[in-house]
This record gives sequence, structure tokens and C-alpha cells, in this order.
Amino acid sequence: MTLFRKRMECTIALTLCFTLGYALFCQYSQNRLAEDLVRLRVVANSDSESDQQTKLAVRDAVLQEIADWEEQPASAEEMMQTLEQHRPQIEQAVRRTLATCQAEERFVIRLDREYYPTRDYDDFALPAGNYQGLRIFLGEGAGHNWWCVIYPSLCLDAASAEESLSEEERGLIHQETTEYAIRFRTAEVLGKLEAMVH
Repeated sequence: MTLFRKRMECTIALTLCFTLGYALFCQYSQNRLAEDLVRLRVVANSDSESDQQTKLAVRDAVLQEIADWEEQPASAEEMMQTLEQHRPQIEQAVRRTLATCQAEERFVIRLDREYYPTRDYDDFALPAGNYQGLRIFLGEGAGHNWWCVIYPSLCLDAASAEESLSEEERGLIHQETTEYAIRFRTAEVLGKLEAMVH
């Protein structure tokens, strides 16, 4: 066996070890990120204009319900527990909104994990993976989704919840959003590099 061949085999072995280690690191990073987040997903009955408007109205009602809690959860685990505790109020908010929109379809609320594809937001993207969250299916659930991150609270603007916040509170939310956006962007880059490796 020539020296060149030995070096090639050694290089290939080291490259494979590095690739495997890097892939495991990317998976670990995504899993850690997913554990720190709670997502909201609202699925419309259909893609008709009225059903899409109803979906957005339900979104706003649910986000407002969450914003009105006296104590906001301090972790993703607490958020899931609090969502379970407030499930009746969330159901009432959805039911009232559907009645206001004169939408008679049934709805289903679930608190569990599901697979989300990569999702682009204004300042960052979340990598694909399994995330815990609140899912609301309206009617047949055959329309386009609306989703965001409710812990940390990165989607309260949709319900105009920040209108009642002080400048200091807005500053804290902006700071928290920026910190998480950096983490999301890092995870996004790692995810893209992992896809290139595979």
C-alpha cells in the first residue's frame, strides 16, 4: 500500500467522522431550539376569502386571549401547561369568533408536537423539525395555515397586543425578539449546511 493511498484513506475516514459529528451537532442544536419554543398554527377551513378571513380573526382572538393572561409563562414548558389550563377559555374565544364571523364549521384544538417545515419570517427563519405547540383546525382544515411563535411571544403584533404596552415593555420584547432571532438565524445556517452535507 502506497503512502499516498494511506493518506487518502486517513483523509476520507477523518472527513466521514467530521461529517457525522457535525450532523449530530446540527440535530442537537435543532432539538434544543425546539424545546425552547411553542408555536401556534391555525388552519383555515378552505382557501376561500371568507374562510381565510375567519382564520385570521380566530388567530387574533387566540393571541388576545394569551396576551390577557395575568401571568405570562416563563418557559416553553410553562406555556404548554398554561395553554392546557386555559383550553376552555381558548375554545370559548374560538367559538365566539366563529359566531361573529357567521362561520358554522366545527373546530379542533390540539396541544402536541408536530413536524413543521422551514418557515421564513421577516428577520429570521426557523429550521424544519418537530415543535410543540397549539394547533387549531377550522372545519375541514383544508385551507392555508397561519403560524407563529407564541413562546417567546414573537407574534403578538398580529393581535395588536403591543398597543397597550409601555415603551419599556416594548423595549424588553424587542430585546428578547432580537436575541431569539440570532439563535434562529444560527440554527437556520446550520440546517442549510447540514442539508449540503447530505
